[in-house]
Amino acid sequence: MCTTTIPTATGDTVAALIDRVARTFGQVVAATIVAGIAWGDIRWADLLVQATVAALGTLLIDLTSTLPEVPNDVPAPLERAHHVTVRLTSQGGTISYTEQRDDGWHCGVQLDGSDLVTMYRTNDLT
Repeated sequence: MCTTTIPTATGDTVAALIDRVARTFGQVVAATIVAGIAWGDIRWADLLVQATVAALGTLLIDLTSTLPEVPNDVPAPLERAHHVTVRLTSQGGTISYTEQRDDGWHCGVQLDGSDLVTMYRTNDLT
């Protein structure tokens, strides 16, 4: 059974979510119109279905993750050398560094079995 905790929505979160969903819808509409013009035919029903599905996908993904447009004021609970797990992929790794940025705390994680360090937000780690 899959359980997901949906973060509490603030005004900034809702505005960012609406903005992102609207942008996704608009991008799909624009790309489909350009392709339709190039092919000489625009199937409007298909265009609306594609754009709506893309917007709904964006909405569902963003509800379960942290939006980069919304400041994350949570203090960094993780310190260097702690072993963590990436929520989305369940990969384990060790924190190499933590860094405060304008949009919140970020952690550099060296994934198990890899020499590369990947940056994650603290909310994306357990």
